[in-house]
Amino acid sequence: MTILSKILVTLVAIEFFYIMYIETVRTDSDTTSRVFKMSKEELSRKSVQTLFKNQGVYNGLLGVGLLYGAYLSSASKEITSMLLISIFFCCIIWQFG
Repeated sequence: MTILSKILVTLVAIEFFYIMYIETVRTDSDTTSRVFKMSKEELSRKSVQTLFKNQGVYNGLLGVGLLYGAYLSSASKEITSMLLISIFFCCIIWQFG
């Protein structure tokens, strides 16, 4: 992978760690409410918090996978490409779903 590719993958990984943070630590914050377009009342429900924390773990694992692919794997191009393509399709579904 080129230096530019590693920088861009790292930025995407950082974004996923941030999403993990707002989903797992700041579940009912103003930021989470704004990002996910949900009321704070809805976010304060126990069931929603459980779902968000679970989703946050998955987002954190995507970040770890991207960093692993970019810096530690001998198949960095394949791993990061597969993860980025998966992320792209998830974003499409989230946007229109």
